[in-house]
Amino acid sequence: MTDQALKGIAAFVPALNAHAARQRQLSPLPLSEKVVSLALPIVEQPVAQADVPVTRDWAAALELVREASEAIRVGEERASQLEQHLADVLTEANAEIKRLTDLISAGENKLAQSEAKASAAETRAVEAEAWLSKLHDAVVASFAPMLGKSEELQPDDIQASSVQN
Repeated sequence: MTDQALKGIAAFVPALNAHAARQRQLSPLPLSEKVVSLALPIVEQPVAQADVPVTRDWAAALELVREASEAIRVGEERASQLEQHLADVLTEANAEIKRLTDLISAGENKLAQSEAKASAAETRAVEAEAWLSKLHDAVVASFAPMLGKSEELQPDDIQASSVQN
């Protein structure tokens, strides 16, 4: 607070002191009474004493108003800064969400491609096994007469005889 504001407050101190003195002079109610009086106490002296002139420091009051308006202005500037910061953070968060969504989408696309490739490879493997089985049967059927065995040889018999040789 400024000096002018303190002087303005100091002008009201004598009136406050007089009021406190009057309050001490009033007799308190006995504790046994349970009735609360809502009547205002009778004051013999007016609030402002005749011998103490009331002076108001208008310059101090204006200074207080100026300080209050400055505090309000600073508060509004800070609120504006916080709103701008919040908007910036929100923009960054939305950009990050979009980036992560795109990354997830790309990952899902790669996963779908990998699953399609795995399915195609599985199909080729089944087809290759079928061709190998046919080739094996053809080799067994072709070489069985050369080995002196009957054509009724089973593929397992030929494998066993080739392992023994």
